[in-house]
Amino acid sequence: MTFIVVNMKTKILWVVFISVSIVACGYIPVRTPFTLSDDSYDKDANINDSIRILNWNIHKEGNLSEWKKEITHIVKDKEPHFILLQEVRLDGKVGDFISKDLKYGWEFSPNLYQGKYDAYSGVLTASHIKPKMVESALSSGTELFSKIRKTVLFTKYPIGSPYLELLVVNIHGININIDLDGFKGQMRYIAEVVMRHDGPVILAGDFNTWREARLDHLSKLVKEMELVKIDFGSNADYVETMFGNPLDHIFISKEKLEVIKGSQEVIMDIKSSDHSPLFVALRIRR
Repeated sequence: MTFIVVNMKTKILWVVFISVSIVACGYIPVRTPFTLSDDSYDKDANINDSIRILNWNIHKEGNLSEWKKEITHIVKDKEPHFILLQEVRLDGKVGDFISKDLKYGWEFSPNLYQGKYDAYSGVLTASHIKPKMVESALSSGTELFSKIRKTVLFTKYPIGSPYLELLVVNIHGININIDLDGFKGQMRYIAEVVMRHDGPVILAGDFNTWREARLDHLSKLVKEMELVKIDFGSNADYVETMFGNPLDHIFISKEKLEVIKGSQEVIMDIKSSDHSPLFVALRIRR
């Protein structure tokens, strides 16, 4: 019992430390959700029966030149249809790199502004196919001290039929809260959007599930949404963790999508971020 008490004190001290650090960095919270986009989509691109997904928290304080080299190599090797990024510091260099060098169109949802770089930071979803719908939402709860809200980006894509659309949800989960209220509110909003969608769903990102209670709550909601978690097998040990709990996850529709066997990969030996990219190839069940 003593161990549990000490462990919780450690977590609380960590939360307070990170909160104070964020305030000291001068981040300005975004108050109203909005999106930015680049229209470099391939008009001839389409999705047939398979979907390749890359999910990665790229760490906005990371090494940009190193990240460019690493993601260029990953994209060339994996050829993902969708790239879901969190902690993207979107300046002209990053936006142009994704559209002109990687050759993806993209949608971006910010949650804070960094005056030092004159740039917004948030989540970005890149693809070859232009989405039919783009929406963003900020969490109703805010992070401790900083008052920063976390963002989620919803995009829908046609997949071989005018009546069938794929919903892609890119999330950066609310993090620096001692209680669960803010986390629960953000997850409930996502669940409501997902359950209204009549088609396959991919839900991925950095969920900040650093507490067992967060993981338990997310697991319950995933069942409500009729999603299943991608199992990375023995490589799951390389998914970024905090206090022994994984932060990054990919969930997919249980009945409408299936994993192509052996495609799951946690991409290791990454230098530009403290998170490892997650990759999986899926098959559409028609």
